[in-house]
Amino acid sequence: MINSGEILNRIKDREGFGLGHGSETLLARFLGISPQTLDKWRERGIGDWEAMLNKCKKYDYNILITGEKKANELTDTEKLEFKSMQTEILTLAFEKQEVMIKENDSIQKKMRHEIDLLKRISAMLESLSKGK
Repeated sequence: MINSGEILNRIKDREGFGLGHGSETLLARFLGISPQTLDKWRERGIGDWEAMLNKCKKYDYNILITGEKKANELTDTEKLEFKSMQTEILTLAFEKQEVMIKENDSIQKKMRHEIDLLKRISAMLESLSKGK
């Protein structure tokens, strides 16, 4: 079960309200509720999800609910690894494209040759049929 207290803490953290005195009041004000209502939400472990999420549209809801970090919050090492993988994938894609272009050129040459042969055969057959 999703605990609203955890979500409230994530909202408070994302909004930079901190942990000090008055941070709960700032959070309540941000959500448009009274501090007493916020206390009840925390006590019961439930809350008005719509009110919470509507005030947090700028955040990834999955992050607020699960606490997992966003894809764009990668560490510098993860960013470098991701960029390296991206570059490797693009390189492989371009190499594959070059191979396909060469194969396509080869297939087109073979097809032109076969069309020429068929034209010759057709011409021979036509001349034979006229000779009869």
